[in-house]
Amino acid sequence: MLGLATRRGAALRALLDGLHLAPDRRGSILASLDSDAWIPVIGLANEHRLAPALGSALREAGLLTVVPDDAHSYLELLHHSNDARNRIIRDQALEIIATLNHQGIRPIVLKGALSLFADRDRDPAARMMADIDIVVPMSARTTAENVLNSLGYHIADRYPEGHHAVGEFKRPGDPAAVDLHLELIDQQYILPAAPVFAEARAMIVQNATLLLPSATHRVLHTLLHAQTHHLGNFYRDHVSLGQLHDFATIVTLCRSDIDWSAIDRLLQEHRLIPALDSYLVLAEELFGLPWPLDRAPGSAGQRHAQRCLLQLHLPALESVFILVGNLRAAFAWHRMRATYGDRAGPLTWHSRHTWQYLKRHDVRQAIARLFR
Repeated sequence: MLGLATRRGAALRALLDGLHLAPDRRGSILASLDSDAWIPVIGLANEHRLAPALGSALREAGLLTVVPDDAHSYLELLHHSNDARNRIIRDQALEIIATLNHQGIRPIVLKGALSLFADRDRDPAARMMADIDIVVPMSARTTAENVLNSLGYHIADRYPEGHHAVGEFKRPGDPAAVDLHLELIDQQYILPAAPVFAEARAMIVQNATLLLPSATHRVLHTLLHAQTHHLGNFYRDHVSLGQLHDFATIVTLCRSDIDWSAIDRLLQEHRLIPALDSYLVLAEELFGLPWPLDRAPGSAGQRHAQRCLLQLHLPALESVFILVGNLRAAFAWHRMRATYGDRAGPLTWHSRHTWQYLKRHDVRQAIARLFR
């Protein structure tokens, strides 16, 4: 699949060559590129928010000498800028966490902000992030909102009641918004916050105490957030290289602390093994992540990974996959079972769900949502 003879395919091979998880496996393709050939590589890295990670990976492997001067200067500028931004975001997160602590709240930190505290062996400038994701117990919701308001944040986007998060909070002049969570993902029946809080460990940074999810919960959250959360890349046969690289990096950093058997059992229960297998197949093929499960990948996951690779090479296919993907996401087995219980079967689930949806939305809204 990676052999597709396209300009984008060549840029993709070169980008992946620079991002291989093993430093001694990087650079064989990039070393042969001239300045013009670097342009689509950097364009693809920017598309997937991987340019700082690329610069960091090449520096770690001692390969910046193979990069043409103009590309080198650009990667260094992005890396330096992202480093400065992430330092500000880290201080921003610590201010919020310390103020929450004063009100008796110890929040869980997720995603990019988590990497700034938990990943000591990772370049803090390598990952780009849009916001600070923190989780507080449901009982602390009002107090947490008041804390953010007291620090000068205002609600920029309040989510509907029943949503897994309260909303997005912003403060003028800050680089990152704050996403205040009550649960980790939409599908809280798969990964509820309660056991994540119970198994999290406390970490003290300066005068702030935050909670770090276990390695298993962190990997599971990263996987589900990419594959099934919100619109769901899994259902659209789509893969974000930035998300996948972050997943592969976290798995590499956590290594033996991950309980893969528990992850496998949980996703089997919710009939999401193809989502797990596909993501691991892609991480192995694109970034060299060793296969971590005791079993081989299933055929459904392998086929899904191939469709993701096809769309990665041919982004125009995204519009073709959106309609089917949204229907698959809406009627996913785990979602129907959680909503309507075990007594009914798929036919009853689907008809009831369609009827309930159409009662809340007119036909034009329903059609528009299928193509979002």
